[in-house]
Amino acid sequence: MFGKENTTAQLVRYTDTNQTGVMIRHLRLLPFYYFLPEDIVKAHNKRFQSIPRNPWEILENSEVIEYIESMEFVFEIGDIVSAAVWYYMDMHSGSGVYSEYDPIWTLSYICDWYLAELTKQRFLYPVQALFNTYHQDIPYTPWPVYHLAFLRIVPRVIAEHQLQPIIDYVKKHRCF
Repeated sequence: MFGKENTTAQLVRYTDTNQTGVMIRHLRLLPFYYFLPEDIVKAHNKRFQSIPRNPWEILENSEVIEYIESMEFVFEIGDIVSAAVWYYMDMHSGSGVYSEYDPIWTLSYICDWYLAELTKQRFLYPVQALFNTYHQDIPYTPWPVYHLAFLRIVPRVIAEHQLQPIIDYVKKHRCF
């Protein structure tokens, strides 16, 4: 559902260079965390809220690294992405009335598609840029920017992955 994963949390020194990199499982989801408006972050559990706004501070906190590597973090991000995607798919009802096996509901959870498009459209920094660019707290994203991003990327993902025929068929043949 979420794509490839790294398996260990560690700093890695690249061979024959003076550069280091970070290998933390699920780190690819961190740019989306930093893209969230403040009230979305504050609406989630304390562990989710405890991720420092400065990416470098993550490396100093083993509890935060452990959380980012957990499936709990993956599911929190997945639920947030899905809720935003569902809203911008214009489904006219909450996802709660659909089963987890509903094809459209399932499509809203393929986070890597939406995260890749947000990065491609320059709403998100790639992970490497977070650590290369920011050495201070990253501000929360204003709601109008968050809204614009999903308004722009959801139709692009639907077109790129040819999802509209699936969505139309499922809407036409609802199975409650």
